[in-house]
Amino acid sequence: MLLKLISISISVCVVLIFSLIAFVRTSSSLVQLTGCAFLLIVVLAHVAEAYHLLPRMGWGLPNSPGH
Repeated sequence: MLLKLISISISVCVVLIFSLIAFVRTSSSLVQLTGCAFLLIVVLAHVAEAYHLLPRMGWGLPNSPGH
């Protein structure tokens, strides 16, 4: 599972960097840059859930809001 999270994180970071470069060059890819930034937030949330970094949020518990 750790290998999957690392590979997804690396690929999202690469796409974010390329989107940032495209935004700086053309200033027309703001939507793509925003989407990549939010995707990175989702990946970081999954990493925090997998490693129980924020235990007070109750992620993964049977009575938590997501279940």
